[in-house]
Formats: sequence, structure tokens, C-alpha cells
Amino acid sequence: MTADLARRLGFYRLRAKITIEILSGGASLDMQSPNDLTVTASWGNDPALPGALASFADPRAPLGLRIIAPRHVTGSLPDYTSAFEARRIEAGAPKGGVDFVYGEAFPHEANLDRMHGVDFDKGCFIGQEVVARVEHRGTARKRVARVTFKGPLLATGTPVTANGQAIGAIGSSYFGHALAMLRLDKAREALAAGYAIMAGSVPLTLVDTPQEADGAGR
Repeated sequence: MTADLARRLGFYRLRAKITIEILSGGASLDMQSPNDLTVTASWGNDPALPGALASFADPRAPLGLRIIAPRHVTGSLPDYTSAFEARRIEAGAPKGGVDFVYGEAFPHEANLDRMHGVDFDKGCFIGQEVVARVEHRGTARKRVARVTFKGPLLATGTPVTANGQAIGAIGSSYFGHALAMLRLDKAREALAAGYAIMAGSVPLTLVDTPQEADGAGR
């Protein structure tokens, strides 16, 4: 995945005078390079991490700080992955490879337009025309949306249906909360007709209405 990202960034580098290098070697903790970097998260009143190279507010959502540090600095920290996943899902921040497919999802479908992943004020970029058209016309038919439910965790890939019609699939799931890639136009029609939105046999409640999610009527 890291190598794929580096190749993709190289494709968008164009003529910029920058060098793209992978510094997260993934070496074992007992065989680390000084240049082996990793990223961790911090929120609440946690103090600054000694030895960190940089920290900044997570631009996607209110998820605290993203911290870049050598792997030997973060290797002894407690594993708060589950707690961070819960915060991420409740904030509606999609995760690539789980909530959308790398290389296939449109920026609006992955909520990049709402999480500072697209700059609509900058100059030209590859695919700008289509992205700008969807933005200004409010025509994103699919999005990763927040949903709530009752019961055990929902498996990634669980079909989401309304009146027997497939309208999406579940991505990330945490107790009572999940993200789902949904056809918002179909969800809007189903709700207007009084049909329940289901993940398998589990009823879902949309946190954001389809109109809010796709910007309809703006």
C-alpha cells in the first residue's frame, strides 16, 4: 500500500521540484533505521510526544493530533487503535481499503471534499474538471455516510438494502456505529416512501439525512 501511494504521488508531482521517499520501512522494533518513521495519534490532554518530528491537527475531522516520529519513539506507547477507530467512525472519516476502494472511489464518494482532501481554490490538477462539476452541481450520488444500529458488529461488506433493493454496503463498524457507502438518491427515495434501510437483517439509522450528505438543494 505504501509503495502504491508513493507511485500515485509521483504521478501527481508533475514538474514540482520535490522528492518522494518512503520513510516508513516497517522494520522490526529491534532493527530500526534512524529514518524509519511512523504516524500516531493523540487527543485529549495528552502531552507532546518527546522525540516527535512534527505534530499537527488531523485535517479530516476532530480526531486530535497526527504525530510523525521515529518508530523507536512510538514503539513503547500503549495500543489505542480501537479507541481511535471508534472516534474515526463516529466522526465519519472513511478509511481507504475498508470504506472505499483505492483507485476506484471518486473524491466526493470518500468525503475528501469535506475533509480537506480537495482544495477548490488552487490551480489546475488532474481530474479537476469533473471534481469541480460534481462540487458545484451537488451531484454526488454516492458517499460514505454515518449510520447507527443496535446489535453486534456489522461485517465489512454487508449489503445495505431498502425495500429489497441494494443501495450500498457497510465499511467500518464499531459498537452501534458504522460507515456505509450508500447511493444517497436511493436512500432518499426509500425514506420518503417509508421503507427501512437495512444491513442484512439489522435496521440502520442514518446520522446525516441523504439531503445533508450529498448537498442536495444547496
